[in-house]
Amino acid sequence: MKAMIFAAGLGKRLQPETDYKPKALVEVCGKPMLGHVIDRLKDAGVDFLVINVHHFANQIIDYLNANNSFGLEIHISDESEQLLDTGGGIVKAARLLADSAPVIVHNADILTDLDLACFYKHHLSDGSDITLFVDSNRNSSRGLLFDDKLKMHGWINTEAKYCRPDNLSPELYKRYSFNGIHVLSQNAIRDIASHIDGGAAFSITDYYIDSCERLCIKGYQKPDDIQWFDIGSPEKLKVARNKYRL
Repeated sequence: MKAMIFAAGLGKRLQPETDYKPKALVEVCGKPMLGHVIDRLKDAGVDFLVINVHHFANQIIDYLNANNSFGLEIHISDESEQLLDTGGGIVKAARLLADSAPVIVHNADILTDLDLACFYKHHLSDGSDITLFVDSNRNSSRGLLFDDKLKMHGWINTEAKYCRPDNLSPELYKRYSFNGIHVLSQNAIRDIASHIDGGAAFSITDYYIDSCERLCIKGYQKPDDIQWFDIGSPEKLKVARNKYRL
């Protein structure tokens, strides 16, 4: 099974933690976030891993080497010269991700005990092009819009009273937040690579919003009994360090 970890972010919101190290190597419970994510993916059956790097890229490579690549086949997608954001990162890594099976994509700054094997099996049985791990309980003015069968139809910003596509009737749908883990079919990976110029930086979320009526993008609701932490700020890092349990 193949997976990709987004580990190329600058981590500006985590300064000063990231002044001298990449965000992916910031520690929670005595272990870098990247190590936690790799262990979870390995437990789910992943044996081939792509990791994109940019900020302090050599530190991530040294960490992987020091841990014997965690017993996995790991490939580095090097974005040292240009940070490509999440969508551009997938395009650059598309050749490495090519396979006969779907690929798990996981942010390095998301810590969770979600059963990734069950998440992956759900995607296989559901038959969608893309499955997003989502949550309806996060307090946010922005979110993705899904119908009662958890098929994605668009995006909304309730504060700005703006939605995409602009002809959408948001009252017909429920708002969910994306939790930073997704499964992409090979069809979706090829589609992303063919619709976007190589070398362009873009958000994969924008691609999902623009493509959700053309592709089958489904949601996978976060179970109430699992841990989930987004390490996106010093405050959130403190919460994770206090509450995350291995």
